[in-house]
Amino acid sequence: MRCYTGAMFPIASSRSTPRTPVFAGLLVSLAALLSSTPAAAQSPPSYQGIRPPNPTALVLDQELVRIDCPPARDVLRCAASAHYVIANTSDTPLETDAPVMVQGLADVHIVIDGQPWPEAPWQLHVSLAPGARTVIDVSFSLEFASKAAPSGLSTAGVVPAIQARHPLLAGDVGEAPSHPVIFTWSRNWAAVRGRNFDVHYPSGWKLHGSQWRAQGAVTERSVSKEISDSDVPVDVDLRRVAPAVPVAPGGPVVAAGSALGQGFRMRYGYEFGVFDWMIPSVTADVDYAGLLVMTPTVEAASAASFPVPSFSAGFGMPIRVRPETRAGARLKLSAAMAVGLEATIDYYPSQGDWETTLAARLSL
Repeated sequence: MRCYTGAMFPIASSRSTPRTPVFAGLLVSLAALLSSTPAAAQSPPSYQGIRPPNPTALVLDQELVRIDCPPARDVLRCAASAHYVIANTSDTPLETDAPVMVQGLADVHIVIDGQPWPEAPWQLHVSLAPGARTVIDVSFSLEFASKAAPSGLSTAGVVPAIQARHPLLAGDVGEAPSHPVIFTWSRNWAAVRGRNFDVHYPSGWKLHGSQWRAQGAVTERSVSKEISDSDVPVDVDLRRVAPAVPVAPGGPVVAAGSALGQGFRMRYGYEFGVFDWMIPSVTADVDYAGLLVMTPTVEAASAASFPVPSFSAGFGMPIRVRPETRAGARLKLSAAMAVGLEATIDYYPSQGDWETTLAARLSL
């Protein structure tokens, strides 16, 4: 068993994206988020090698599986193939049924001795004279995503904080969930003389699976593992290597409310996600009467699970730019999904002033 890694070069997608009004898109995302229920468990995609229903005297000379994944950034679209050479080494004609079992895989094509086989079901029949051989090639496509869907919904209905607050724009934080493809070797042949599994994939991705534990860290090298005498299924899962400090882009936020005893306030800002619990942000508070307060803030936030929102608490440093310059300290509390509430308490030690603001917020 050999796997190879090589240099990765980002490629741009030529697929066009339909334009959707921002608020309509937000409502669609919110509907998906709020109506989320635990998903039913699904069987992983699988490919089963050619397996006669009963033991046969025919010999499987070669069984070679190969996966080729060109460089990609977010989704690996891989071409997979299985190559078989079947031989009759006896002195009498032999024949057998040879079904190909495929589940959850796309673009399946079969070629026998250079001739395309009609469409599914893939119920092949092999009939060989003494000393004859036949070649069967099966091809199909695979996809491995680097992250979850934009909503970030998991099968448990729990959404990381940054994705709950920014269902339209937030990316995924951390490593992608496991979505392996299961390959099962051919059986019921008189003998299997050669068997191999090759995976070619770009750097920046890591190969996971029970048969690939010897891989270690991803580097510019090749790794080999002998499995020619094994009938153990091979699970293949390619995942993008998570950065040491995973960052999700987050999105903009706007809030409207009141500073108690001081009147109307508007707040504009942008939030990021670090790991799946930290939310740094930068905001600007205005009253459209000359006030401007810029505040960097860092919050610790919980995940959301409807109807429970994401709760957060954090500290910031409000810097009043207008009408006079001064700096202070901010305590911030919030409960939010795409919409929510937040409260801030600012203290300016140079003047001994306190300012409490309550606001409703909307984030994309």
